Amino acid sequence: MPNNNRTTAISTAPKRALGDITNVAKGEKSNVGKKVSFKVGQQEKGEVVVEKQEVEPSKVSSNSQNKKHTEMSSQSVHSVSKVDQDLLKRSHRVAKKILEQSKDNLKVAIDSFAELALHDIDSSDRHDPQQVVPYVNRIIANHRRVERKFMPDPHYMMEQPDINERMRAILIDWLVDVHLKFKLLPETLYLTVNLIDRFLSLQHITRQKLQLVGVTAMLISSKYEEIYPPEVRDFEYITDKAYTKEEILSMEAIMLNVLKFDLTIASSLNFLTRFLKAADADKQSMLFANYLLELCLTHYNMIKYEPSRLAASSVYLTGRLVGGFEWSDKTRTHSNYSVADLKVCSQEMLSILRSQNDPHLNLTAVKRKYSLQKFGEVSKISVDCSDVI
Repeated sequence: MPNNNRTTAISTAPKRALGDITNVAKGEKSNVGKKVSFKVGQQEKGEVVVEKQEVEPSKVSSNSQNKKHTEMSSQSVHSVSKVDQDLLKRSHRVAKKILEQSKDNLKVAIDSFAELALHDIDSSDRHDPQQVVPYVNRIIANHRRVERKFMPDPHYMMEQPDINERMRAILIDWLVDVHLKFKLLPETLYLTVNLIDRFLSLQHITRQKLQLVGVTAMLISSKYEEIYPPEVRDFEYITDKAYTKEEILSMEAIMLNVLKFDLTIASSLNFLTRFLKAADADKQSMLFANYLLELCLTHYNMIKYEPSRLAASSVYLTGRLVGGFEWSDKTRTHSNYSVADLKVCSQEMLSILRSQNDPHLNLTAVKRKYSLQKFGEVSKISVDCSDVI
């Protein structure tokens, strides 16, 4: 039955369309029957004499319709060809531009990988699958490409009506102690601070809820980074039951939705590990560089720097202060930063390090952490901060 209906529709559709055209034709006014053809002759002085003759109406109608059809066809062909020409010209320009950019990008990529191959730092790890040697340079390059995407607004505190930089510093200083107490991975701490800053960049929060934001960010980071993350009741306990389990879970849902579940970030810790390897740093230098980088977490004014720049600056300062190594061509190649690129960030980082000697310093969690034996007691190292940069 459906097939018959389809056949009927197909057979009647052309007739209806033709009928419509016929109606339009019938509605047109015709001027046929008039003398419209001409006979041309000559008189004196080249004047043209026109003699009117009658022409059959049917011929006039068909001739005029053919003429109109021809004119319309020629106009449409002309317009289409003009559009095609313009489109081809634009396409040619775009293709040429893309080709030139591709050549430039390819040249940069080839030069970059050639330089990385010249300063190979992974030859000793080629048999370790966990070091992903065939992909590590591309991974770091991708981190550099996307690192700005996951940076917080460096001026977000100006938009917060009820909290300030000091409150943020106290919160993160306390979270450093919590992180150490729970024996979490270093990556968890860096992700926690990143989630806090990105969330506060997008959401106004009251000071009564700021600690809730902090513990919730650490809960999310623990689930992402840890094999055995702390439970919700652990965070409920660590806040002295200032927040209930339901409040923590509710804030978790809010934060994840505000951040659109973007939890994979280019952490400064990842860059630091790579740059220290390029610098051939010893264990003490590695711990001191981590100490410098972690000191920056509590300082709001440091969030304006890219994670890779923070990592490179900490390696550069470590070499000048305790490591005894210079910013070599190999380190510059793998970090893609020159000494001049790190000057401003290094100066601010150095001023933070100097402030740790203040006897009235209140935020001491990072300094106490790196005074422990497991962290090499690097915060106790006496360094000369004068004339470093």
